[in-house]
Amino acid sequence: SLKNISQRQHSAELALGLAPEVWGRGWAAQAADELLAYGFRQLSLEYVYGCVNKGNTAALKFCQKYGMREMAAPPGEAMLLGEYLRWFIMEKADFELQRCRD
Repeated sequence: SLKNISQRQHSAELALGLAPEVWGRGWAAQAADELLAYGFRQLSLEYVYGCVNKGNTAALKFCQKYGMREMAAPPGEAMLLGEYLRWFIMEKADFELQRCRD
């Protein structure tokens, strides 16, 4: 899903969740492609961000393989969360260059 959509900041948070039994089938990338295309093209977002628990190696690997860049925690996030979470960002221009197939 896209959540915490901010028209003022032209941003949203990306949240993906898949059951382990369907990992490795490309569904996360396909879902992310559709969500980000919608966010960037229909909602006029400039960037999408997300966070991953530091212990979730599958999700961390996905973010890196998908082309998201690691970033500092967004403003307003509790510093305590930085001990447990890693934050990633995908900007519209990067998405268009790296992910678009049409």
